[in-house]
Amino acid sequence: MRTHEDDAETAGTRTERDTMGEVQVAADRYWGAQTQRSLEHFDIGRDNFVWGRPVVRGLGLLKKSAALANAELGLLPEEVAAAVRFLAGPDAAYISGAVLPVDGGLGMGH
Repeated sequence: MRTHEDDAETAGTRTERDTMGEVQVAADRYWGAQTQRSLEHFDIGRDNFVWGRPVVRGLGLLKKSAALANAELGLLPEEVAAAVRFLAGPDAAYISGAVLPVDGGLGMGH
């Protein structure tokens, strides 16, 4: 017997759930229901404002510096600091907003 999830999988989407219910997410995306909802309902500035790479790079360096300082002070769990170090470092250069909406969907993927 085919289910709704089977139909979603063949259409290239999957069903994600949260407290607001179900939402369809493209099967090749790594985010869940809440991020998908933010992309659908908070499409702020997409047509007239897209951050350039220098601004995004600067924000990444700022976040990395803050994570390192807070980890050193014992205010940030090491696993969180390690994730920020990775995402703000050269090893994550292949990640784009099409894969991971690092700014809530404000334009990295466009």
